[in-house]
Order: sequence, then structure tokens, then C-alpha cells
Amino acid sequence: MLTLNGLSPLLAWVVHNRPLNAWATVLLTGFALGNAILGTFLLWRLLRNEPAAPTPDSGAPDDKLAS
Repeated sequence: MLTLNGLSPLLAWVVHNRPLNAWATVLLTGFALGNAILGTFLLWRLLRNEPAAPTPDSGAPDDKLAS
């Protein structure tokens, strides 16, 4: 996550401070969009509310120990 957060200002700095031809602009735009999409996907995965895994009852026998 921190790499993606650091990549955004780096890409913005390159676009604003370096003269770029058309291919470099398209390439950097692709990296910027990929960075935004991947960051949004990871944030969605982080904040998604998943149900907790079921825990075994404390009074139930453990089948793993029997074998």
C-alpha cells in the first residue's frame, strides 16, 4: 500500500517537471491509471466486511486428535 501511495506523487512530479513525448505521456498515464485502480481495489479488499470464520465449540470433541 505504501508503495502505491508513494508512486502517485512520483508520477505527478515526473509529468509536471519533465518534457515528455506522446509515448511517454501514454505510458505514464497507463501507470497512473493502473496505480489508481490497484489502490482502489486493495482499499476495497481492506474495508470489505467479511464474516468471521466459524470457531469450533469448546465442548465438542476434536476429530483431529482422534486420528
